[in-house]
This record gives sequence, C-alpha cells and structure tokens, in this order.
Amino acid sequence: MQQPPIFDGFDPLARPVDKFLTELQRYFVVNNIAPARWTFILDTLIEEPALTAYEAAIAANIIRADVAGAVDAALAQELRDRYNARIEWLEETYHDQDSQDLAKDILEGMYQGINESPQLFYGRIATQIKRARYDAAVTTIVTKQIFMKGIHREIRTKISEQP
Repeated sequence: MQQPPIFDGFDPLARPVDKFLTELQRYFVVNNIAPARWTFILDTLIEEPALTAYEAAIAANIIRADVAGAVDAALAQELRDRYNARIEWLEETYHDQDSQDLAKDILEGMYQGINESPQLFYGRIATQIKRARYDAAVTTIVTKQIFMKGIHREIRTKISEQP
C-alpha cells in the first residue's frame, strides 16, 4: 500500500493544494478506500502550519463539522458532504488569487530547458495554466503564446514556417 500524501500549506509552489488533492484522490482509488473513511483520513493528512487553520475552520463550522446520529444512506451522504466541504475549504484557502497570480507570473518566465523536449515543456505550461485558473475561453491562446515565446528558437522557426 502506498503512503498517502501530506499537506502543510507551507510552499504553494513545491506542494500546491491541487497536487495534494489529486494525489489524495489517487490514493483513495488505488487502495480501494471506502468513501465513508475519506474525511477521517483527510483529517490526519493535514499538518502544520495548515493544521491550525484547518482545525479552526472545522471548530467554527466554516467547514462542515461532524454530525452524530446519522444513519445508513443519510450517513453516507453526510460523509460525502463533509469530505467535499473539507476539499472545498482547502482549495479556497490554499489556492487563492495570490496562488493563481503566482502561477501566472511563473508562466511569463517559462522557457524550454536545454535538454527538455517540446512535449515536456508543453506539459509544464499546461500544469501552470491549470494552477493559474485561466478562463476556458483564453486557455488555448495563452498556452500557445507562452509555448511559442519559450520554445527554442530553431523549433519556433520551423513551427512558424508550417502552413
């Protein structure tokens, strides 16, 4: 069984919340963990400094709190809602406008590495575009502009020559 991811909210560049949530979902699926356990597991994977804010949000009912006495279907729905509330809070708290602006700044300075393939460079751009949360209507245009600006000059010339 693989180890679950940990989130501390300390470094939004190295460990962004969206990466943590993707890895967490993968962990649940790969290990066939029942949704009824997701909230309890998630609560154990948040570490300081995010833990203090996370626990305070639960205590203040900003994040859906635990509900005693729910049964079967109602309990299952409550557990899903509780888990989703925690995920939503993490995204809103640790992927705020500042994080999105930082991702946009990173995009502006992106260039293809000396030994990096165009495909890998494009993948890095796509990842930052997702983190920047550009509107879907401009995503393709922004991606192309950054790709063409940052790709090696010889490759850019060949691409520009194409009809």
